[in-house]
Amino acid sequence: MLYSDYHKLIKVKGTDGVNKESTREMQGTNGTDIRLRGRVLLAARATWLALALLTLLLFIINLLQPLYGGQTLICPYTFYCPYGATTLSALQHAHISLTAYTIYATAFGLFWALIFVGLSVLLFWRRFDQPVGLFASFSFLLVGSIGLEGDLSRMPLALQVFLNVIRVLFIFFCLGFFLVTFPDGRFVPRWSWLIGCTLFVQAIFFTIPGPFNITSWPTPLFVLELLLAWGSPVAVQIYRYRRVSTPVQRQQTKWVIFSLVCFLLLFVLTGLTSQFIPPTSVAGGLLYLASYALPTVGLL
Repeated sequence: MLYSDYHKLIKVKGTDGVNKESTREMQGTNGTDIRLRGRVLLAARATWLALALLTLLLFIINLLQPLYGGQTLICPYTFYCPYGATTLSALQHAHISLTAYTIYATAFGLFWALIFVGLSVLLFWRRFDQPVGLFASFSFLLVGSIGLEGDLSRMPLALQVFLNVIRVLFIFFCLGFFLVTFPDGRFVPRWSWLIGCTLFVQAIFFTIPGPFNITSWPTPLFVLELLLAWGSPVAVQIYRYRRVSTPVQRQQTKWVIFSLVCFLLLFVLTGLTSQFIPPTSVAGGLLYLASYALPTVGLL
């Protein structure tokens, strides 16, 4: 939804009780609260329920795979399943059995899904009529569903495209707008909706094939893009913190920025370290395996 359309649907009351903007779709109850109503809220709820039902069906099919000669695969977000040759080599050098690692990854994946899907359901029940709650609920549902569907290579091509491309784009779209509108659902400053699009654009460059894929860019340009894409929402939150946030909102903002910075630091540090220490020793194998787990812990 474009910024202009979004704000046409908002009704905010000032402290004097005078309506500043009118609509039948959204309603603000005070100077900082924004509420979704009418067809917008109904469509959002229907979309969430459809995605939740699809996640449940794919999870059930994944659990039933052994009955049809397949294998149930459950992986956290940052893991790769089925395991590649590098992962198997790292397990061998770290003296960890494949069975033990599979049990660990499955338990980790179920715990991951329980946390994120549970948070999504809670937000859907309690805060879905607020833009921030809506964006967060969609993000948590889709991130938590990753890894529950099993081996995607055995699914129809259309479903693979939806899960590998459209779902990823939607996750980063919701995450970007969550970060720039937290905690009151407003774009402050007004042009910050452009910042909300940075993660969505980044996700596009991660999914397109060929030399335009962001992983094919020169390392300095790749690092610069990551800093701009993830640093811009943090800068917006800092601006809101200093300019418009109430004491309660400032405390909420601290937690969000702290969590995001922890995830980014873990992601970057484990990625860089694993590049310099190959998984050809006990330490290298353990570090390679940890490079998948630590960013997941950072998200939790």
